[in-house]
Amino acid sequence: MSVSQHTHSVKVTGIAEQISLVRLEDFLKRRYSQVFIKGVDTQKTPEVYQFSTGPLDGPELHVRIYTTGSIVLQASSQLPKGVFDCHSKAIESFAHAAVNRVRSGGNFQLARAGELLHHIDSLSEEKETDRMVMVLLADTIVEIMLRETLKASDSSSKALNAPVPTKLDAIEANGGQVYLKDAISSLRNLRNNVAHQGQLPSQQQAHSALETARQVLTHGCRE
Repeated sequence: MSVSQHTHSVKVTGIAEQISLVRLEDFLKRRYSQVFIKGVDTQKTPEVYQFSTGPLDGPELHVRIYTTGSIVLQASSQLPKGVFDCHSKAIESFAHAAVNRVRSGGNFQLARAGELLHHIDSLSEEKETDRMVMVLLADTIVEIMLRETLKASDSSSKALNAPVPTKLDAIEANGGQVYLKDAISSLRNLRNNVAHQGQLPSQQQAHSALETARQVLTHGCRE
């Protein structure tokens, strides 16, 4: 593969495991119409997986995954930087979701949250209606994660079906600090304004909503 001007590297612990790779491949084939898999001799290289997607309105995007969990994405400079960044974030999210699904033992709700994030990644922050959907789905992802956190500590908690502020208080009452608590609270307020008042979120608000959901899904709700 030729050297590319656009390069993105990230480490996702657990992605090099075979079952995680199978999940990742499944996610990729749902997102991209063409996914070309290249076999890798793991006895001769630290790489465990290679694939390319194409076409992405132009040059292909190439991805290498290493035994260390490192993922390297590359594309020709002919591909617009914004397009490259969008697909890089999507594939990074797929990788995290694949690992999370394996670790959750097939937990349906966590898998659902991962799939919602993948859908958000396909939306455009430039479109007003897409931004509204992004906020609503991002809030849904965070609420799923809050519920799963509560269920892990107390499956009979009355807060499971309570409003988000009550869920946050319940997690802290069980001795935990909530990861990105202020961002979660702000997202819920924005979601309510969008859902009940028809507010059109700005591009910055939609982007912040997406990043909050992505980080909570990857990290979990506890500090």
